[in-house]
Amino acid sequence: MHKVDLYAPDSWSFDFEGQLGLNVQCPWRIINDHGIALGSKDHGQMFGLSAAVDGSTSAIELFSTSVLKQIVIAEKTADITLEFESGTRLEVFNNSSGYEGWNCGTPSGLRVIGMGGGGTGNVAASS
Repeated sequence: MHKVDLYAPDSWSFDFEGQLGLNVQCPWRIINDHGIALGSKDHGQMFGLSAAVDGSTSAIELFSTSVLKQIVIAEKTADITLEFESGTRLEVFNNSSGYEGWNCGTPSGLRVIGMGGGGTGNVAASS
């Protein structure tokens, strides 16, 4: 089961079935067959609906029927894209020259950090 939580202003935590955790402090969006299905700034917005958008619930619904297939990191910018078997994508845009935009890791201890200004910092799992 996937989990998505807003844990501080503009800070999101994604857990993909306990296999990969992703903490994001920069803009993100979820793309599906129809286009942009949800963006990080959509949480709490009304958009003419009867209730405000719940970013956590909406993201979980968009990921619920699919398995993570591939992770692509743009080395120059440190943008990260998670691609799912359904064709849905989570795109994270590292938007600072100084602040780290995101970090992800596995239960085995592997960590990757989207560095400010681009590039990644990698921490290998210790044995």
